[in-house]
Amino acid sequence: MKEANKITEGALLTTIYIVLLMLIVFVPILSTIGLFILPIPFIIYAMKHGYQPAIVMFFVALGLSMLFATIVSLPVTLLSGLGGIVIGTSLHAKKKPYEVWANGSIGFIVAMIVVVLILQFAFNINIYRETQTYIEEVLSVTKKVFEQFNLSEQQLEQFALIEEQMLSFPDLIPASIVITSILIALGSMWLTFKIVNRIEKKKLAFPPFGEFSLPKFIIWIYLAFLIAVLFVEPNTIYSMMVLNAISILMMLVVIQGLSLAYFFARHKNLQNSVFVVTVIIAAILLPSIFMIVMQFLGIIDLALDMKEKIENAGGK
Repeated sequence: MKEANKITEGALLTTIYIVLLMLIVFVPILSTIGLFILPIPFIIYAMKHGYQPAIVMFFVALGLSMLFATIVSLPVTLLSGLGGIVIGTSLHAKKKPYEVWANGSIGFIVAMIVVVLILQFAFNINIYRETQTYIEEVLSVTKKVFEQFNLSEQQLEQFALIEEQMLSFPDLIPASIVITSILIALGSMWLTFKIVNRIEKKKLAFPPFGEFSLPKFIIWIYLAFLIAVLFVEPNTIYSMMVLNAISILMMLVVIQGLSLAYFFARHKNLQNSVFVVTVIIAAILLPSIFMIVMQFLGIIDLALDMKEKIENAGGK
């Protein structure tokens, strides 16, 4: 009976996945949301039954996705299935939420690398070259439009700076893969917790965000790479590696800074909704200043244990 229920549940979740996949493939506007939703059936099944039945479900979904949603959906299913199974298996093993997040991020990183390799060798699509070509085309069109407005020399210099930054973006594809994987793992976990808690009356949740803390050695690695960038020659493999490392570490430090800001907001009894709205507005209106402030907060939190100091000061 237990085995029959497992098969039935697997079939149901696979069907749900295929329906969601077809909806996202044929309605491209939903593609961004789909990155967070599609892993959920795999997460739930692996969380309940472990990785072995989930792998079977993955291969069934892989076959059905190519049958019903065209071969274009193959990379999507690879990404959703592999990443989702890692998260679900970690939850099945009763690991802590942040540990599950770390495992899930690694799972999605591996899945994305597999997808990139398949696109390269099976479909002859070079992600680096395609991205570079697309950026060059966009810049070419934009430049022609701007030339019609007789821009000043200062404005042309600003455009040249933007052009240089955009042309360097393909070099940051590895960092983009890591950062995107971290965000997908977080988003799909959060949605899964909400769904499972509502349906099965469980209490899955992340610990308070204010308690989030990276290992202290992260700050020294980050500072080491910031110094290293001063000594490497631009446009070399070494500079590309350093810039990717800095991008990844910068995001981690920003998350640490946000956790300190949230901890302080909670300490001052500020409502969650007010904090979230303030952060979103600041990130949209003043993105550069926002990133600098969050990096600063992250660094001082890691270096000086600011949360502990705030808590101790409040207790006096």
